[in-house]
Amino acid sequence: MNGILDKLSPYGRLLLYTKSSMTDLLELYYDSQVKVNVVNQVTGHVPEKVQHLLSSKADFDSAGNVAVREVDIYVAGNDRTPVLHAISLVYLDNLPAEAVQDLNDSQLPIGRVIDKYKLETIRDILETGVAGSESLNSHFRSTSELLFFKKYSIIHRSKPIFLIIEFFPCQELVEIA
Repeated sequence: MNGILDKLSPYGRLLLYTKSSMTDLLELYYDSQVKVNVVNQVTGHVPEKVQHLLSSKADFDSAGNVAVREVDIYVAGNDRTPVLHAISLVYLDNLPAEAVQDLNDSQLPIGRVIDKYKLETIRDILETGVAGSESLNSHFRSTSELLFFKKYSIIHRSKPIFLIIEFFPCQELVEIA
């Protein structure tokens, strides 16, 4: 780690480097249920505005039937400011049809869908770091220019089922000396 990543609080290190379910981790930390607000969901193509965040265009061209799901995750009782913003590429052909239906019809977090259908998965962290994005800061009602991010894939039966990038406000994850 270097720079601002060296100043991560234990909570910040846990969020950025765990391979556990983010839903479970947030509920344990906040001792409260999390709520999902689906901001946008499209099926059949990857919008250009998120292609650069998730991966290279070549990955999308060979991905087959996909959806992009953009969500804000809140702690129950605090509906004003999300604890994270996530953009997920969903590989629809690699998921059970019932799980795809749940993702389309509900506000369930991805971790709960994985649990509900007892999908055995592996999480592979691809990248962590700091990014600046004025458009993403609006989700956090923040004037800070920096956000921490974690990009990872979730694999089931040797096939990718999700490619996820999660954004967290820096001020929440840094230790103040």
